[in-house]
Amino acid sequence: MNSSKANTFAEHARRAAQRAPDRVIYTVLDRGEREAGSLSNGALDQRALEIGAELATLTRPGSRVLMMYPSGLEFIKALFGCFYAGAIAVPVALPDPSRLNRTLPRLKAIVEDSAPRVVLTTASVHAQFAPFLEQFPALTKIQWLATDAIEPGRGSGWSPLSVKPSELAFFQYTSGSTGKPKGVTLSHRNLFHNTDCIARAFQIGRDDISVTWLPNFHDMGLAFGVLIPSFTQGPAFLMSPIDFMRKPARWLEALHRHRATACGAPNFAYDLCVRKTTPQQRASWDLSRLQLVFNGSEPVRAATLRRFAEAFAVSGYKPSAHYPCYGLAENTCIVSGGDARAEPPTLRLLTEALERGDIELAPADASAGVTELVSCGRAVLDSEIAIVEPESGRLLPEGQIGELWVRSPGTGAGYWNRELLSEQVFRASIEGGEPDAAHLRTGDLAFLKDDELYITGRLKDLIIIRGRNIYPQDIELAAEEAHSSLRPGCGAAFSVEARGEEQLVVVHELDTREPVDPDEVVSTIRHEVAASFGIHVYAVVLIYPRTIPKTSSGKIQRGACRKAFLARKLDMLANSVLETDPGTRWAGPAPTRELMRALPYTERLSVMIEYIRAQVAQMLRVDLGAVDVGKPLIDLGMDSVLAADLESLCAAQLEAPVNLDQEYETISVRRLAKSVLAAWGD
Repeated sequence: MNSSKANTFAEHARRAAQRAPDRVIYTVLDRGEREAGSLSNGALDQRALEIGAELATLTRPGSRVLMMYPSGLEFIKALFGCFYAGAIAVPVALPDPSRLNRTLPRLKAIVEDSAPRVVLTTASVHAQFAPFLEQFPALTKIQWLATDAIEPGRGSGWSPLSVKPSELAFFQYTSGSTGKPKGVTLSHRNLFHNTDCIARAFQIGRDDISVTWLPNFHDMGLAFGVLIPSFTQGPAFLMSPIDFMRKPARWLEALHRHRATACGAPNFAYDLCVRKTTPQQRASWDLSRLQLVFNGSEPVRAATLRRFAEAFAVSGYKPSAHYPCYGLAENTCIVSGGDARAEPPTLRLLTEALERGDIELAPADASAGVTELVSCGRAVLDSEIAIVEPESGRLLPEGQIGELWVRSPGTGAGYWNRELLSEQVFRASIEGGEPDAAHLRTGDLAFLKDDELYITGRLKDLIIIRGRNIYPQDIELAAEEAHSSLRPGCGAAFSVEARGEEQLVVVHELDTREPVDPDEVVSTIRHEVAASFGIHVYAVVLIYPRTIPKTSSGKIQRGACRKAFLARKLDMLANSVLETDPGTRWAGPAPTRELMRALPYTERLSVMIEYIRAQVAQMLRVDLGAVDVGKPLIDLGMDSVLAADLESLCAAQLEAPVNLDQEYETISVRRLAKSVLAAWGD
């Protein structure tokens, strides 16, 4: 497909529909397994025309349009419908109905900021959220349009509007790590140019097959899961993020089944794949066709790359497929990437020197006091990167740590309705440089070595204790690896002022599915951080699973976590400063077949019901009396992720494999207890 003749995705999609109307580009996988629908160039063009025609009756060109969709084909159709109608797409994550108090504030902030004219969604999503709209009156005043209910043929005789590449196409709302979400304004040129950058850097094209679970509303998921397949015309298989999180093996099975050559995810996903798959599963998969496995959106860890390569060597996985990269929403997506089909360079640095802001290679035989960094490659295509002293704007030479600044055609125009902040972030000038050479300030600390980019941390997250620069991700990794009961990727390290100086605080989620002594975990974390960094941890706070503040894309919100700690609003299990345990605990060991075999069936069932009831109450953070043992788990407020945790608990604690993949929507605590006993042979 020759993309060079098109300037926007609307033009490109129309050309693709004319040249190869029957070529299937997108295929959605139900629960990551069964093919449940597909979309060809011709079908996409036809549906985008129908949606665009309907939109044109409700909006004017340049109007903002909120997109509330689950990941999948309906989102893609609606996005191209926006492109055709000249509307500005504003995608958002679907709020979780069971946790509206945690997920609705972000949606409210985006709606208030973007002031959309229309909400695009599906009929089922609209029906699902209708009962909750009274909590958010502003949404009831906006026109809702269920795009899957638009009659076929609606676009007959209507032609897509002609839009200029410089016109706005998309608002990418940032994760909100440092405050309320901000809308990055991206033009059609930004989207098309950055997608071209990704395709060239990844060296992927028409013959490449991808499988992705990344959410559509996030920059990386939008770029790789939606725009890249259209651009390259390479077939893409799409999974739900929830399906991946519940069973990571589904992704790997899909990579094997569809003979994928390209995929990607944030760093945590690769660790999850190692932990959640068995040697038998790995031996059954063929991953030898994978040529491009990108890793971005959060710090890339050398240890993760090694663990993944070692674990899946039996699957034919090649370490040369690893592709660390760096990007951010303010630049549409990608900024830098390495050499495709080659193992990424790494540097072993002395941790003590790095904390002083110096780059000093560690001796080859050194094992302690070493920090290993992975290269994120070089600037892609015609982009430019610079390392700058953040206060003065002075350009720093290679080998010195400073703030990473970017200049690229993919850089957005700024944040919507935030001119002062946009001036500061998007139009920075290097001291002594060209006056009109505006640079994007990323807020990330980095350095260049042999022209390779190495990210060392976040400028605002830097911890300074007794004159030492401490990177929070290093503390978080040490804490995470200190005890097996700590949930990977669910910790935050930051500093607070106490006792007249800056003190270190570590907050981490505890896996509560198995009994553990919180005091032991706190002591282990303190010991590990002190041994590794020589720093006393002022407070270790253990919190319940899935309660640490995170962005919509899964990044830890260290600032929000710090604020919650100071306000004593963290959902604490145990704490070296504040002792509290608001959860519901089961007294004694978990019931087992051996312990209960002497009891009559009715008594065994009664004990099992009360045990499961206590676990559900703890997961939902409600009183025991609030758990009606006859109601379906979904009615109690349990989502699919929590159901997966309950399923794992039954397998680990009760030695009873049960399948809650679909049944959590209908099964009750009582029925689950009976299923466990049935698995025992009762």
